[in-house]
Amino acid sequence: MNQKKNKHYQQTHQKIKDTLLEIIYEKKKVNIAQICRHAGINRTTFYQHYEDIVELIEDVQSSIFKQLIKTYDNEPEKIEFMSFRSYEIFALHVKENQHFYKLYFEMNTTFPLKDGLEEMWEAIIVPYFHDRGIYDEEVMALRFICYQAGFTITLKKWVDQNCHLKIQEVAQILTECLRM
Repeated sequence: MNQKKNKHYQQTHQKIKDTLLEIIYEKKKVNIAQICRHAGINRTTFYQHYEDIVELIEDVQSSIFKQLIKTYDNEPEKIEFMSFRSYEIFALHVKENQHFYKLYFEMNTTFPLKDGLEEMWEAIIVPYFHDRGIYDEEVMALRFICYQAGFTITLKKWVDQNCHLKIQEVAQILTECLRM
């Protein structure tokens, strides 16, 4: 039987991911030894699942980003890109996962929307620019980088301050300050 389809393997895989989030929540420094201790597994088992801690964090990141996409998909009406409601949903998601995002922002100097970016780029961003008469790929890319940097730094600062501002306040700041 394929090991990755094995129920025990899948349970251990999920336990490793959950343990990472528990350690982050406890505001402890994350390393493989700590994950193994908390999860009750040995290093060999960890390495059967992940090449290193970066791969684990990327897997957890992918799961968290999928949750966000599911939240948008479950909205009763289509959410317009860069609208107050889209920022409100995102801010709520960040606040609910703030311990993960704190680690994420420490590890990344940018907020690369790499998961699904190609789809998002074609389905949302390019049409957004075309509606505004912008067709040059380089101009679109540079504008998006500026947007992404402002978005990232704003959310990072908010997370660093333990999400003290209300979600609606953050959504309003993003709505008013970020334009492409």
